Amino acid sequence: MTIVFLKEFRYFFSSTTGYLILVLYLLSMGMLLWVFPEYSILESEYATLSNFFSFVPLVFLGLIPAITMSFFSEEKKSGTIALLSSSPLKDYDIVLGKYFSSLLFVLIILVFSLFYYWVLYYLASPIGFIDHVGIIGGFLGLALLGSFFCSVSLFFSIFGSSQVVCYIISCIACFFIYQGFFSLKDLFNWSPSSLWMLKICAKSHYENISKGIISTKDLGYFLFSTLFFLELTIFFFRGKK
Repeated sequence: MTIVFLKEFRYFFSSTTGYLILVLYLLSMGMLLWVFPEYSILESEYATLSNFFSFVPLVFLGLIPAITMSFFSEEKKSGTIALLSSSPLKDYDIVLGKYFSSLLFVLIILVFSLFYYWVLYYLASPIGFIDHVGIIGGFLGLALLGSFFCSVSLFFSIFGSSQVVCYIISCIACFFIYQGFFSLKDLFNWSPSSLWMLKICAKSHYENISKGIISTKDLGYFLFSTLFFLELTIFFFRGKK
């Protein structure tokens, strides 16, 4: 697993892909939090990162599929998928190596995001008078959501030989799981079907954690869902060998 992990992680920074994704993320969040008046921290009456925690999941919907889209499609294009499949590495070593490399990249992005927490800390009046529990919950929620999106995007990257196709499919899948079920619940007017959709919707669980309301139900949702898609990825990868 370590071999695959290092290979994929080095790929991010041996090409422009990783740097481009990181720069685009920092620019988009910088514009949101400092330039646009309706979202700007400077224009807010309260020292809060609520706009940040509401907007980043939408950024992740496009960003994380871009991280994973080349994992299997590039292997197929270059012909190294056959070598990888016939190597002594076990299937779960290959899948988990790719997964953890994408997860580490997401965590690096979140580490850079701590800059906004630091700025907010000193902008507050008095200094440091902010909702630390809510902010910690927000970053934990983003880490869990990013981990889940990595597993979903990795799964759908198996089915295409084109990076563009893998990217589009992964974006649609992540969007539907995050926002789609949440929007569909309104059509059922809080019937049992509506409540069921709320339970399987990633957005409702993320919002609970991002408010600092950390429960085993929400943590279990992300853990189980991530493991589920990783198991699916291993199963289908084995079937395509």
